[in-house]
Amino acid sequence: MESKVDISIIVPAKNTERYIGECLQSLVNLDSRGFVYEVLLVDDASTDGTRSIASRFCECYENFFLVDGPGVGLAQARIEGLKHARGEYIGWVDSDDYVQPAMYKVLIDKARKTNAQIVLCDYVFFPAETPRKKKWFRRIDGQATPHTVERNTQLWNKLFKKDYLRAANFSGMLERCSDGSCSLLLAMAERITTVDDQLYFYRVGHVSMSSSYASVEKYRDNVLLTKAQRVISKEFGLDSEWSSYFDYRVIYSLLQLALISARNNNLSEYRLACDELRSMDYLNNIYLKPILIENHGLAKALLFGRVVPSSWAAAKLIGSKF
Repeated sequence: MESKVDISIIVPAKNTERYIGECLQSLVNLDSRGFVYEVLLVDDASTDGTRSIASRFCECYENFFLVDGPGVGLAQARIEGLKHARGEYIGWVDSDDYVQPAMYKVLIDKARKTNAQIVLCDYVFFPAETPRKKKWFRRIDGQATPHTVERNTQLWNKLFKKDYLRAANFSGMLERCSDGSCSLLLAMAERITTVDDQLYFYRVGHVSMSSSYASVEKYRDNVLLTKAQRVISKEFGLDSEWSSYFDYRVIYSLLQLALISARNNNLSEYRLACDELRSMDYLNNIYLKPILIENHGLAKALLFGRVVPSSWAAAKLIGSKF
């Protein structure tokens, strides 16, 4: 008879040999008083020493398991990990990050006390914040709002009840909109709670499975992913407030596409993005102005939201500065 597992921690990994040892050692060092956990290392067809390092941890620790990923990206690697997860709760750790020893004890204690579907914690960017990667965090207690979701769209600082993920068809969401699924999970949940402790360390300043956005194609793909989020939100019957918010997410991705297209001197892609923005009457979206100002400040919000879509020359100049 298999022993009961309380938490399955899923670690998708691809070519992170420089960092994965530190990540996995932090999971070895977890304070696990009061719960049983497993670590599922999903190697997504790495071509460096990632798999070898992961294998050594699996040989040394009986609660560490190596899973073969399909080699086609982060979303499918996450889905593969979920297929093997036995825990009542699911946690996610990027293979280039690490966690505090107390992280999952604090999160599961809070989940059990409150019967929450999702528990989130504060986090630290390391080695330091960068000009292009500012830390955004806002606590949620009860149900989320569009403004609190906007600050919490990452999977890695959260613990999820697996029954909730199953009821929401999370694997299907991942298939359709990758990590954008997190915003949907937050929007749909009835019981969310927050731990204010900084328990997760997120590495910035390099390219990873979850942060590689360097080309027009990546931003074009992101437009499709946000459109999928909008469709799913309608399928689950979320109200008009959420409908406007998920419209905003499409608008934001189109603004990004316009900016990056200008930076890459791709006039045809820029025009397509701007045409679609105008077709959405984007300036009248109720979340565009307040969220852009809150996230970027008034000056950048005006440049990004109004100037970039209205002038190719200005967009090229602004794009060169981002």
